Amino acid sequence: MCIRDSGYSDDSLTLRGEGAGASLLIDGDLQGIYAQGGVAVQNCNLTVGIRSTEASEEKVSDGTMSSFTFGCIRAGGGLLIEDSNIDLSSQKGTENNKKTYAGIGAATGRVDIRNCSITIDAASTGIQSSNKPLNIENCTLDIRGDETAAIVCQWSTVALTGCKGTVASGGAQGVGITAQRAKGSITLTDCQLSLDSAYYGIMALADSVYLNSSTLDFPAKTRYGIYAADKIEASNGSAVNGQNCTFVCYMPAESGCTIDEGSAVNGVQLFNGKKNVTVLGTFTFLKEYMAAVGDVMEGKLFTVDEGAEATVAEDAVLDITEAASVSIEGKLINHGIWRLNGEKAVNTGTIVNWRSVEETADTAIRNNGAAYSVCTCLLYTSPSPRDRQKSRMPSSA
Repeated sequence: MCIRDSGYSDDSLTLRGEGAGASLLIDGDLQGIYAQGGVAVQNCNLTVGIRSTEASEEKVSDGTMSSFTFGCIRAGGGLLIEDSNIDLSSQKGTENNKKTYAGIGAATGRVDIRNCSITIDAASTGIQSSNKPLNIENCTLDIRGDETAAIVCQWSTVALTGCKGTVASGGAQGVGITAQRAKGSITLTDCQLSLDSAYYGIMALADSVYLNSSTLDFPAKTRYGIYAADKIEASNGSAVNGQNCTFVCYMPAESGCTIDEGSAVNGVQLFNGKKNVTVLGTFTFLKEYMAAVGDVMEGKLFTVDEGAEATVAEDAVLDITEAASVSIEGKLINHGIWRLNGEKAVNTGTIVNWRSVEETADTAIRNNGAAYSVCTCLLYTSPSPRDRQKSRMPSSA
């Protein structure tokens, strides 16, 4: 049994385990743990399974009950979880195989999760704070929230410190980590996270994203790796690996993301009201990437940033003929087909061409840097008559 002491005073609930290995299993139809005030879970191996039925789902569908009814841990006030292993992955309905709507949520108070292992598989939201800050520290994460987001704060900030693991959202426009309103910044410090979301990996809808000594990977195709309405800053050895992102960073602001000397952002960023497309770090234009981008280059200011290295893959076509301008300030290596309007293009960096550069008629790129074209054709030498005679096969008898 997990509970050493529990209380329900002032509409609050506390579950505290005694000794190592203390555990509690909760199975329910509507909710696992709920209090109108605060909820605290400490030193506990807690498993909560919500298995909705046709009857309970009908009550939610007709408005008799809120959709938040299907939740594993929900507090009307604040929520504290520390020194615990939380498993909220067995949340599927019986008749309709419906997953629970929410894993962990707090309505009016802050959410603090510390020194935990958290596993969540939710149809809507993994972890949510509606009105106050959401802080997660020193946790191992395996969190999925499909329809909405894995981790979301509606009206305040999100901060993850010393966390590692996977944050995922399988919805068509799902988000990994998001803060939704003004003064809703997202800060990651000393984190190593894999963000597996189809649309947004991280989204600060009305504020900024700060990365400090953190590493982000995107293992599958993601439309926007990081979105911030204001700014994106990567510092103190942070690394963002955006090869699988259509745009690793997306900002409406006039300036792109800020990267200090010891940090790296790899990928293509979109900023300045979608007017600027810039390659950062190391990035390869693959065939499937160009298919996803489509005609997004039309009217854009295309740049390979100073110090960046962009590669066009062997079977890819980088067509930027309709770009408003092209500036190669770093290095571009072409193994495929590169199409451009030379009148709008200037090279102050390095271009290495292994295959084909197609320029519009009577135009040539202005070259103020270094440009190399490498010939890789095969040479064939016809054999001499004497060689042919020596190599002739004997006739059959």
